[in-house]
Amino acid sequence: MIPEYDSKKDDGIYNCNAAQFSSFETLAINVTGYSRPVITVFDTPDNNIGFEGASAKIQCGAVGKPKPQYQWFDKMHQTSQQRHKLTKRVSG
Repeated sequence: MIPEYDSKKDDGIYNCNAAQFSSFETLAINVTGYSRPVITVFDTPDNNIGFEGASAKIQCGAVGKPKPQYQWFDKMHQTSQQRHKLTKRVSG
């Protein structure tokens, strides 16, 4: 029915109506779509070089439906919150 589904425009209630002579029936269907996360990285250090004992700030944001959850990995291992400070910034 919807060739290219777009959850921003196409979510909602759809009605299926059937009629025959003097009979009529309708069925309401609530449609909720999901979209895969898309990552946006911003405010990384210009040269991606860190110095021992200094801090570095890398921010990552993502959009999707439902809202994505975040995990950071260093060399394929999840980062430790003891060494790394993970903060969450919610944008409107």
